[in-house]
Amino acid sequence: MHFIDIHDVGYGECIVFEGEKNEILMVDCGSMNTILKNSHIKFKDYVSDFIMPRYDDALEKSFLLTHFHRDHFCGLKYILKKQKKFFDNIYIPYPALNESRQTLLLEMAIYAFTFLKRQQACASMSTSALFIFDFLRKNSFANNVIPLKRDDIFEFAGIKYNVLNPFCESFPFSQGFSDIIGALDALLKKSLQTDLIDEFFHLRNLFCREYINCCDLCRETDSFFDENITESIKNLNFCTIELNNLSKKLIYIDVADEIMSFLNDENTRIQYSSAQNSASIVFQNELQNSFNGGNILMTADVTRDILNLLENDLFQVYNVIKAPHHGTNNYQSDVLNRLTCSHIIISNGEYHAGSKISVNYANNTAIKHCVGIENCDYLLKIHSCCNRILFCDSLQKSGELSSHCLKNSLSAGVNRCGIYVVSPNGDRGCYCD
Repeated sequence: MHFIDIHDVGYGECIVFEGEKNEILMVDCGSMNTILKNSHIKFKDYVSDFIMPRYDDALEKSFLLTHFHRDHFCGLKYILKKQKKFFDNIYIPYPALNESRQTLLLEMAIYAFTFLKRQQACASMSTSALFIFDFLRKNSFANNVIPLKRDDIFEFAGIKYNVLNPFCESFPFSQGFSDIIGALDALLKKSLQTDLIDEFFHLRNLFCREYINCCDLCRETDSFFDENITESIKNLNFCTIELNNLSKKLIYIDVADEIMSFLNDENTRIQYSSAQNSASIVFQNELQNSFNGGNILMTADVTRDILNLLENDLFQVYNVIKAPHHGTNNYQSDVLNRLTCSHIIISNGEYHAGSKISVNYANNTAIKHCVGIENCDYLLKIHSCCNRILFCDSLQKSGELSSHCLKNSLSAGVNRCGIYVVSPNGDRGCYCD
């Protein structure tokens, strides 16, 4: 790996790998902040006026979307609407399937799409996954769109990467989220308008089957513009059009208010969001001692429960680990504490519904490459950056500079780790400079 750019996009994420031969892999691009803090720059403008020109001359450009939340996804929309040919390859998550082969996340998205049309924006729930193939077909000239799932291997800059999550069989959805889908189905079946209900379930099941089919076709075919994929996308569009038409009737059925109230419940939204996070793409390099950067683990917004399941797949030593879910406390995992790591990437920022960077990361002796330090619990409480000392929980000891940089330890001629934080005004900083 030649370098890693961590863009300061507020409460969101955009991490870019560059290989030795001027190829890039952008992992997510999104933000919950319309305007980036301390810059007065709109996120949309930052994407089009800074991110895109920065990598425009790359010989090969790939994008990996870990999951469909806005703070990881919306920047991709901005890029492709401005330049359809920007990415050569696009990776998206394969839908997680439970033990009954249900695509519960898609089912929840269909409920939201159908019943929340007249709700306020604050009550909206993510439905982006439903339209990803149609969006990419209309707005991208990517050669390949590849849904990734556990045990897949993809290559970037001559290094192979193993996909550890999402599981495509028997995905361990939380019982709370599974119960929500079951409760919604049971509630809908109480309706006296059985013909409308039967049509809804028919369209939902048809859409989910076709979505899996489209994913499999993309994985089996060398071109995203293959005629079979085209036909599959048409079938998906048919389902969403019919569901949209059906929704105009369903929102007036006898149980509609109960369903909308259930969907708007805070617990439902939290469970759905957590389930989406749990199905994020997690990946690491295939070779443990690969040159130019060592081992890398990218964790997206994955939950503690999933990391626990993945622990046996992980290496003992990493050069770089990306902290799950912006380094927030509820996603901070003891699994990562048991690993040896030189660098931890944390992308956070101020957002009214966001959470602060967990103070627990300060106890890790790795160098933290943080975006959004104004949202760091340790900095707010201790008034000092944990990178300034070797043992961050022992301020009374004499301050020792961290020296965990892999490249810094190799030779006098190589003095940077190659990990940079990029600010909205274009500044590019490395802790090893």
